[in-house]
Amino acid sequence: MTFKTTLAATTTAVALAFAGPVAVMAQDEDQAAKKMEASDVTDAKVSAFVEALVAVDAVRKDFAPKIEAEQDEEAKQELVNEANAAIVDAVDTTEGMTVDEYTSIVELAQADQALNQKIMDEIKTLKE
Repeated sequence: MTFKTTLAATTTAVALAFAGPVAVMAQDEDQAAKKMEASDVTDAKVSAFVEALVAVDAVRKDFAPKIEAEQDEEAKQELVNEANAAIVDAVDTTEGMTVDEYTSIVELAQADQALNQKIMDEIKTLKE
């Protein structure tokens, strides 16, 4: 597997890992939010998205082992709820990014190869 393929897989995996809970929360926050289009995603938004993506990945790395190790279903669900809240906080505290924008960009990047490439390029720049 090439670095580029690994990067794409990692980006997609991280983005999708918590996209569901974040997407539900974003819908609850603002049902009437304007749907973004790939052309709406500026370079600044890509940078903010990648910063949020890194923060979401850090939350995932922190909570995933705890959630997997927990045997009690009620305690496990409580950890999932804490993780989801931490994810929303991580995205909300990223300058220039909202939860709604984050989830929209996740969806757009899955459908738009050019946007996906911009995101991968930004991640690659961070890893250098």
